[in-house]
Amino acid sequence: MYGSETWPMKDEDMQRLERTECVMVRWMCSVRLKNRISSEELNGRLGIMRIMEIVRRGQLGWFGFGHLERK
Repeated sequence: MYGSETWPMKDEDMQRLERTECVMVRWMCSVRLKNRISSEELNGRLGIMRIMEIVRRGQLGWFGFGHLERK
């Protein structure tokens, strides 16, 4: 996620990140889709935040420091 504050994020880019995150979380928990366990439950088990929240926070933080306002 290094440098994600400055990425021009489109909806399809965010969807791709979310899909990749779900696949990786399922792989870490050794859970398959046929087990019918939701991604939210798996994130809770691991104690991690969703990738979308992390990226949005970083983008807001980048804007809040005035970097974009000065440009």
